[in-house]
Amino acid sequence: MKNNLILNRIIVLLLFAIIFNYNTYAQNKTGEEAGTGIIKGKVFDKESSAPLVSATIQLFDAKDSTLINGAETNSKGEFNIEIPCGRYNMKISYISYSTAIFNGILINSKTAVHDAGSIMLKSSITTTDVIEVTAEQSFMETQLDKKVFNVEKSLVSQGGTATDVLKNIPSVTVDADGNVSLRGSTNVKFLVNGKQSGLIGSDPANSLQQISANSIERIEVIDNPSAKYDPDGMSGIINIVMKKSEDAGYNASITLNGGTGDKYNPSFNINYKNKSFNIYGSYNYRLFNMSGNNVSSRQNTFGDSSFYFDQNSSQNFKMAGNMANFGFDYSIDNKNTLSLSGTYNNRDRSSIQTLLFKDINSTGNTTSQYTRYNNEVHNGTALAFTLSFDHKFDKPKQDLSGSVFFSSNTDNGTLNINQQNYLPADNPLLQNNYTNGKYTLGSVQFDYYQPLGNDLKSDSRLEFGYKGTLRNTSSDFRSETFEDIQNAFLPDVNLNNNFEYKEQIHSFYGLYVNNYKDFKYQAGLRLEEAITSSDLINTNQTYSDNYFSFFPSFYISQKFASTNEIQLNYSRRINRPNMHVLNPFIDYSDPYNLRQGNPNLKPEYINSFQLGYMKYFDFASVTSSVFYKQINDMISRITTVDNTGISMTTYDNLNSANSYGLEFTVNGNPLKWWNFNANATYFRTIINGSDVNAALNNDNYSYTAKLTSNFSVFKLFDLQVAYNFQGPTILAQGRMDPVQSFDMAIKKDILDNRGSIGFRVSDLFNQIKYSSQTSGPGFTQDMTRVRDSRVAFLTFSYRLGSDGQKNKPTRKEKPADENNNNESDY
Repeated sequence: MKNNLILNRIIVLLLFAIIFNYNTYAQNKTGEEAGTGIIKGKVFDKESSAPLVSATIQLFDAKDSTLINGAETNSKGEFNIEIPCGRYNMKISYISYSTAIFNGILINSKTAVHDAGSIMLKSSITTTDVIEVTAEQSFMETQLDKKVFNVEKSLVSQGGTATDVLKNIPSVTVDADGNVSLRGSTNVKFLVNGKQSGLIGSDPANSLQQISANSIERIEVIDNPSAKYDPDGMSGIINIVMKKSEDAGYNASITLNGGTGDKYNPSFNINYKNKSFNIYGSYNYRLFNMSGNNVSSRQNTFGDSSFYFDQNSSQNFKMAGNMANFGFDYSIDNKNTLSLSGTYNNRDRSSIQTLLFKDINSTGNTTSQYTRYNNEVHNGTALAFTLSFDHKFDKPKQDLSGSVFFSSNTDNGTLNINQQNYLPADNPLLQNNYTNGKYTLGSVQFDYYQPLGNDLKSDSRLEFGYKGTLRNTSSDFRSETFEDIQNAFLPDVNLNNNFEYKEQIHSFYGLYVNNYKDFKYQAGLRLEEAITSSDLINTNQTYSDNYFSFFPSFYISQKFASTNEIQLNYSRRINRPNMHVLNPFIDYSDPYNLRQGNPNLKPEYINSFQLGYMKYFDFASVTSSVFYKQINDMISRITTVDNTGISMTTYDNLNSANSYGLEFTVNGNPLKWWNFNANATYFRTIINGSDVNAALNNDNYSYTAKLTSNFSVFKLFDLQVAYNFQGPTILAQGRMDPVQSFDMAIKKDILDNRGSIGFRVSDLFNQIKYSSQTSGPGFTQDMTRVRDSRVAFLTFSYRLGSDGQKNKPTRKEKPADENNNNESDY
């Protein structure tokens, strides 16, 4: 009954949205559908200003470089080409003259006519000059199956990390520990350049803080991926696309960034491209210091008595890392391309923590008190390689590609503990903990793309492929405690823990895509066989779980004229338990807060539905969606407290959970000097844990809102302000309080547009504070965490090379959403 009520609410909301938007559409409809547009311009000799007669104009599809149309200039140097709606690259050439290239020309209902203006070509018998003009991108672009966010348009992220970038992405939230949520769920699948990567490894929160924002080109958010994608990630996929210049010749850039509190991040990018090779590389160094404090209070209740644990801690963090990316693409001929890319990263993290602990009885007297000093150091490296090939057949768009990927990620840590016991008075506790972790991943993938029919403009196709993945993860924990009698550190056999987890997945997928006029549909199926095993080496305990899964998906969309579109999609997804939640060894590192994994955990399966509506106005686009997720065997963290006040946190599969909500995004450009992106998400989460414990049932609403606004101030500099609000977050045993922040940044182009200087302040009003309340049988707990989030950054960037020529003209296009592109899966 509850699920029927949820679906009824969704249907009512959807009907309301359709009726409202259809009425708006009907009022604005002119009776003529804008299915085509015009690209026009004039071509002149730069020296004499004389028109160039019979100059060649070629239009290529921006996605796959297919030649779509062409023309020649008339006696006045003019050209006028009628073209279907879409995004194009235009090449203008004339014998013994330089060549002009226009990238990213968008034709749709809002910009049905593109005027390239007067194009001046330079006369020279041996010239190789290329005048390249790129249309300006908006911060957000809506494509067929994803939302694309162009990082260079986010001034409030300049000089930051991937974590800072994600904080300003609609639908995405980041907590105090850097854990990323999408529409309220932390179960997100991360990709780098469309593939699993050693850059992310088994700890995304820390890994994302090692990736410089300066090295990121764009972020792609895929809410409901098709069967072609890996099915991991309940809430969807976040793909981080790194910079890789495609400009001909050589290009380079350098960025210097510094922030208050000893934060520095210089970076360097370079590439060289000719007809056969594209060679590229980048390097960045990051030094980041930060401080914070935590306050935790837990009330333990048993019968008529209560007692309390209070913990207060302060910490200083230091993170330093080097990251280098390199690669090359080799065009063997017009049909075959070979690519090799690699990434190397090393990082060092250290923290000094002072923790004050008090045990208070029901009468208010302190019965136990100590101060603990924790000195922790971590260092690790990540290395990843990808070798890929691409073969194009004689038939346009027919394609076969394959890749081999390998990555290795290590993380080694040492924790020195010095605990001074005051009540009762006792000898200090001196302890050393050592952790050696390793994460390796290898995969082989083949994809085949078969177009159907001979219409180059049609997206009708079949796709199918195979992917095999091998993943090994190990964590070796050793502990030693100082013994006064022997005056030496001795191993703690009961604390040592060596755990290994192995997983191999073999999957096949098929995808069928077709359309009838403005109605598009897609159906896919992915079949997977997973083979897993885990070993607790200290106790010779072995666990295994092999399971077969199927993951269907479908997608349909209908356009009304060129200003309205409705979409409906469905996919089945999976959340596999990782090594952290499977390890059955009890972690005694905090004697009052123990942790133990559950090796019998099963994966959770998610049925995800989404219904969206898009409306395009002259000055803005509005994207709205209704989403619903039904989760079976939900993996959840569960905390219990015994009669001594010691807590145990473990994991279990709850019966089910449901989540549904609404999302609205507005991307607008109301004035030439002002554009904005606004997003609001409202959702409800219902957790049913009655099969484990009735106390684990929970039901709550939450919401998020983000606003990013960009201003061009008298053409002197660019100003960007960003406001983020995250409503209460539901937990299995409680909730987290709302969080809000306000960021501001300015940017000024200098040195003939080759350089720029920027200044930004994060959390301008110092508002970020993370508070939570959890409760269960016998306990209630309040926790607050604060870090120095208000930081000022100064950034300087300089570009040189082929794209920095002084005579390079610039043109700006009105930002627009591109819904005409073919989808790009990974």
